Amino acid sequence: MERKTWLDSFEGREQKEIDLARLYAVHYDHGSPGHLHLKIIAKLAALLDRHEGIETEYVIKRSLVEVKE
Repeated sequence: MERKTWLDSFEGREQKEIDLARLYAVHYDHGSPGHLHLKIIAKLAALLDRHEGIETEYVIKRSLVEVKE
């Protein structure tokens, strides 16, 4: 049985929005409408991943969310 994570608490469309926020925070951080909301979502997602010990390609470095090197 697969272990449930915090992300499983969200429906498919909501999970896609979280994925979009992560992608935006790493690659498209240019200040479009909703910029701050996407950055906050991405940072919260990375914090929850770290809290649950989930390995993802996204990590928090300083105040930014980045792709793991």
